[in-house]
Amino acid sequence: MVQDSDQPNFVLEMRCFKDVSAEEKQRIMDERLSKNTMKSTNVHMKNFSNWLFEKEKPKVEDIPTDQLPEILEDFYCKTVKKDGELFKVSTLKNLRSGLNRYF
Repeated sequence: MVQDSDQPNFVLEMRCFKDVSAEEKQRIMDERLSKNTMKSTNVHMKNFSNWLFEKEKPKVEDIPTDQLPEILEDFYCKTVKKDGELFKVSTLKNLRSGLNRYF
């Protein structure tokens, strides 16, 4: 440990950090998510992308950041089961979590 000379009672803890490439960073992030989680995220993004297409809205990558919350709110409110029934709250939370992992 190293003591900060300006503040004698304050102790700095030495830590080691390493530089990682973009590929290594992506590998580390991918390993943190299970295959089922990644599959779920992909399914939710596909559903969101399909909804955007049907509603003639911009593609995901073209949505301006300031418009994203309003578009997502619209999506959550209008997303229903194939039979027209509303999803359970837990299902919508899962959907939101999947989209959050993407963004």
